[in-house]
Amino acid sequence: GADRRLVHDVQVVTEDPPHHHVLISDARTGELVEVRDDLVHADVTGNVQGGLVDFPVSPAPGGTFGLQNLRSLRVDVQGGNFAYTDAAGNFTIPHPGTDPVTITGRLLGEWSDVDDRSLNGNLSFSQSATPGTPAAVVLNPANASSFETAEVSGYHWTTATRFFVAARWPGFTGLAVLTPLPFPRISAL
Repeated sequence: GADRRLVHDVQVVTEDPPHHHVLISDARTGELVEVRDDLVHADVTGNVQGGLVDFPVSPAPGGTFGLQNLRSLRVDVQGGNFAYTDAAGNFTIPHPGTDPVTITGRLLGEWSDVDDRSLNGNLSFSQSATPGTPAAVVLNPANASSFETAEVSGYHWTTATRFFVAARWPGFTGLAVLTPLPFPRISAL
């Protein structure tokens, strides 16, 4: 009782955005019998940067505001998995679907936890991300608040110091107790 016919099975795989399209057409008439996307999951990826005060290597007064990649920062898929950013600020979170998700985070990482006790509250983010399409997260993009600049600067430099010491003193076990270091504690005066 089955309707049998010769068909062409064409599969098209793309990486950006990730898809696995399957097109099945009748070999005689060319009529499309079935069209589907067999992609069932895609990782949530992206990059996190923060606006902070960067100090020059040579002795000079003050520093300059700019965007830097934030290393070792925790990024969560709301209700799902999480990952820490790498040295370039990039993250990849395994995810079992392709529908848009909400990614969240704050200045909490493997080595630093920034807790702003001022009236401003902790600097955080919550934004939509589509699995397979890199998300761009920027904390404190415009240096609009000295509190937010201090938070991002504190996170970045505490984390950078940890990696600096670890690279030069690999046998030092004292770094293990800094998971995460609660610094800085910023309070309103």
